[in-house]
Amino acid sequence: MNLYLSVFIGCGMGGMLRYLTTLKINSLFGSYYPLGTLSVNIIGSFIIGLLFTIISNKFNANNEAADQLKALLITGFLGGYTTFSSFSIETINLLKAGELFVALLYIICSVVFCIGFAYLGTVIGERL
Repeated sequence: MNLYLSVFIGCGMGGMLRYLTTLKINSLFGSYYPLGTLSVNIIGSFIIGLLFTIISNKFNANNEAADQLKALLITGFLGGYTTFSSFSIETINLLKAGELFVALLYIICSVVFCIGFAYLGTVIGERL
C-alpha cells in the first residue's frame, strides 16, 4: 500500500476514534474540564511509545513493512487520534474565561501524563 494512502487511512480512523472518545468522556464527566482531549492525548502517548518501540525492535531499520506500519499507525492513526491543536485552543479558552488554575492544571497534567505514558509504552514495548 502506498505510504500516503496509509497515512490518509490511519488519520481518518484516528480522527474518528478521537471524536467518539471525546464525545463519550464529555458525556460522562461534563465538558468544563477538557478531559476528553486530555484522555486521548494520554492514551495516544502510551500507544505511540508502545508501537514505536515494538516496530523499531521487530523490524530492520530499512524494512518496507516497518515504514508502512509507521505511516499507518504512528503518523496516520495516532496523528489523527491525538491533538496538540485542541489542547492549545482549550487552554487559551480557559485562560480567556479567567480559569488560570484550571488552565495551569491542564497544562501540567497534559505534559506530565503524556510524557509519562509515552515512556511507559516504550518500557512495555521493550519487554514484548
